[in-house]
Amino acid sequence: MRSILFLVADVARKFDPSLADFRQRLLDRGKPKMAVRVALARKLLVRLNAKARETRAALNIA
Repeated sequence: MRSILFLVADVARKFDPSLADFRQRLLDRGKPKMAVRVALARKLLVRLNAKARETRAALNIA
């Protein structure tokens, strides 16, 4: 699961300018590449969970 999330986050940053900017800021601060990958994956997971929560609320699903 973790490796898939890393892969999806890497692809997402290519198409989402905010993720690309976030990645570049972390790299500019000297963060290790693995830490940057984890941060991107976590940020993407938070976004996905928020989207799922909104969808459940819109469909009135518990």
